[in-house]
Amino acid sequence: MVEAGLDLAGMADRFMRFDLSAFEDAALPSNVKLDVSCKSSNDLYLASSQRSKVDIKFKFSDRSAGNKIFVDNALSFRGTINVNGSNNIVFVSESDQKLTCTIDVRGQNNSLFIGRNTSINQANLLVDGDGSRLTIGDECMLSYGIRVRTSDSHAIIDLKKRQQINHSQDVVIGPRVWIASNVMVLKGTTIGEGSVIAAASVVTKSVPAVSLAAGIPARVIRKNVSWSRASLPKQAEIDRIADHFEEEGLLDDLD
Repeated sequence: MVEAGLDLAGMADRFMRFDLSAFEDAALPSNVKLDVSCKSSNDLYLASSQRSKVDIKFKFSDRSAGNKIFVDNALSFRGTINVNGSNNIVFVSESDQKLTCTIDVRGQNNSLFIGRNTSINQANLLVDGDGSRLTIGDECMLSYGIRVRTSDSHAIIDLKKRQQINHSQDVVIGPRVWIASNVMVLKGTTIGEGSVIAAASVVTKSVPAVSLAAGIPARVIRKNVSWSRASLPKQAEIDRIADHFEEEGLLDDLD
């Protein structure tokens, strides 16, 4: 997956660039549908060999400029991308899965990355702040009703110190994480590789790798667990998954 700090300009040869302030439908591949509201210079990069069905509504505030949106090949990508700010990056990696989400970016110099072969049934992803980062790793599975936020959206102020106390914080969802339906992931949290977040949980603190977390707030209720997309995986797949995490040294020696 694309990590923060990578020179995205060096990847531009793989993508078709569109200036959204001078956008024309005729320039798009037939499988790409865009609804664009943009008055300033913001760039969309679509994979040069775009095969996926793309249906995205873009909305940029009047003062938003210098934003870059990268959409690589996916089975399909449907959603809305709202940007109110400048010099932000959204990168959607190639995937053999479907992605449906609303992405809201507010502020300056923020980044949102969605890793390879990740599926999103329906999610709202908010990156808010100055230099905030939201990362979703490779091969994750997000169900419906998911909300992930790097900010509380409104300030909480310590009146005696006369200062804000709830600044934005990064969110990192590691590779191969399953987030079940109606989960909220709040700012400043990391979910480790291979973990599972149970339905209707609220993640307020970091969750270690290969763990099952549940509740409000979410807490680890079982360790040394992961998941499969299959409802009844064959033993060979179970062994493959277990071998992977054992080789990665992520399993705890528990009785």
